[in-house]
Parts: sequence; structure tokens; C-alpha cells
Amino acid sequence: MKSIMKYAVMILFISVFFYYYNMFVPKNFLYIIIAFPICFFAISIIDKLFTNK
Repeated sequence: MKSIMKYAVMILFISVFFYYYNMFVPKNFLYIIIAFPICFFAISIIDKLFTNK
């Protein structure tokens, strides 16, 4: 159940992040430089929050 919730939060975050990011930043070379690293780090943080220790 926790893994399903983790993936649901990741999908929700990615869709909301790219929706608002596309509203303010045009798609060009900066899109790759800025958006994908931010998305990668956020997904890794979400993964660490939902991982059992």
C-alpha cells in the first residue's frame, strides 16, 4: 500500500510540476537544464520519504 501511495505522489508531483513549469518557462534549451534536474531531485526526496528504514 505504501509503494502505491509513493508512486501516486510521484506522478501527481511530476504532473503538477510540469504543468506550472510550462506556464512560466518557455520550452527551449533551459527547459532541459532546469526542469529535469529539479524533477530528479524531487523524485529522489519523495522516494526517501516513503522508504522504510
